[in-house]
Amino acid sequence: FGSVSLSGPPAGSNAAWTRNMAVLAELGTLQVDFRYLSEMTGNPEYARKVNQVFDTMVEKRPPDGLYPIYVSTATGKFSGNQITFG
Repeated sequence: FGSVSLSGPPAGSNAAWTRNMAVLAELGTLQVDFRYLSEMTGNPEYARKVNQVFDTMVEKRPPDGLYPIYVSTATGKFSGNQITFG
């Protein structure tokens, strides 16, 4: 999700312009943020959760190695064929 709640019950949402998909760059940002959160709090659970997301992306690696920018938060499948760099 592009937006998550860290208090209360787990909840997340994505921006409407993404057709309720996550943007690949957000997944990268969350990797950095949650791994750092684990480091600062001493709680490895945050890093473990985002590592699961990374492992899912590796399992779904496209044959050409280029990931489309949209990812379904419901299925983990890529959507569309638009690829960007930078």
